[in-house]
Amino acid sequence: MRFPTLCVLAAALSASTIHAQSTDRPPASPTAASDWTFSAGAAVIAAPRYLGSSDTKIIAIPTFDIRYRDWLFINPVRGVGAEVQLLEGLKGSASIGASLSERKAKDDARLKGLGDIGAAAAVRLGLEYDFGNAFVRGKLMSRLGSSNGRGTLFEAEAGYNVWASRAGVIGLGLQARAMDRKYAQNFFGVSSGQALASGLPAFEAGSGLQSVGPFAQLFVPISKDWWFFGRAEYTRLRGDAATSPITQSRVQTSALATVSRRF
Repeated sequence: MRFPTLCVLAAALSASTIHAQSTDRPPASPTAASDWTFSAGAAVIAAPRYLGSSDTKIIAIPTFDIRYRDWLFINPVRGVGAEVQLLEGLKGSASIGASLSERKAKDDARLKGLGDIGAAAAVRLGLEYDFGNAFVRGKLMSRLGSSNGRGTLFEAEAGYNVWASRAGVIGLGLQARAMDRKYAQNFFGVSSGQALASGLPAFEAGSGLQSVGPFAQLFVPISKDWWFFGRAEYTRLRGDAATSPITQSRVQTSALATVSRRF
């Protein structure tokens, strides 16, 4: 049984370490007569205010997911894209949308002088492999736009559905994120000019591991057309992300709860 769409705008916020799953599709409808399927709902997210923050931000947002013949998708997280069956159990996807990851000076007094990082267009590539109750995911996200917000982030996770029945699914797993040099410098580095303006020490951040940690997720069908999805993550920043003077806390925890309906 596959988990439904996260479809969460805040999944890409700088505060959030929650990412859209490559299992992000509504449960198939046995009575669907149209090539198009649509689902919508609402989500509540609790996550760090920005990468490395010790403060938590809680927001509520609408969600949606539009699909055509199970290959074309449109949703707030992955944008507009397509996915194809490569081999049995193996799927690939490509899309272009928005990365809403950002960091504003107003988020914390310590960020004054670093310059704001805004949302940006992003290209996403993904691979997912399911074998029985086990699953492996790989996701690459490359931010476009202005130079102070560019960079590439790679996420890999492996998990297992420890409980799966008609009443719901519980999955547990581990994930790791790695960043290229540009992403690292933009989100965790402090240039000499920024050091003078902010009072923080200059810091050159390089590519490498950003974070690792476990996650747990739950899917519960409420009725034929309604379902609940929840996910919680506990990660620790690593490498230059952990030692950056911008980072207040190496522990980054996030939680998501969403209720959706298929139409």
